[in-house]
Amino acid sequence: MNSEDKLYDLLEKIYFELQDTKKDLKGDIDSIRTELKGDISSVRTELNDFREETNNRFNKLEEKLDLMEANNADRHITIDSDLKKVKTDLSRIEIATADNWSDIARLKAVKRIEIK
Repeated sequence: MNSEDKLYDLLEKIYFELQDTKKDLKGDIDSIRTELKGDISSVRTELNDFREETNNRFNKLEEKLDLMEANNADRHITIDSDLKKVKTDLSRIEIATADNWSDIARLKAVKRIEIK
C-alpha cells in the first residue's frame, strides 16, 4: 500500500467518524430540542395560570373597591343628613337659650322694680 492509499484510508476513517459524531450530535440536539419544547410549554402553561389568577385577584379587588366606594357614598349621605339635624337642633337650643336669658332678664328687671 502506498502513501496515497494510506492517506485515503485515513481520510475515509476520519470521514466516517465525523459522520457518526454528526449523527450523535444531531440526536443529542434533537433530544435537547424536544426537552426544551416541553419545558417551554410547561412555563407557558404556568404563566397563563398565573396571569389568570392575577386577573381574578384584580377583578375581586376592583369589586371590593367599588363596594367600598358605594358604602362610603352612603355613609357620606348619612353623615351629611345627621350633621344637618345636629345644626338644626343646635339652632333650636340657641334660640331657646336666648329666650331663657330674655325671660331671666325680665324677671330680674321686675324684681329690681319691686325692691325699690
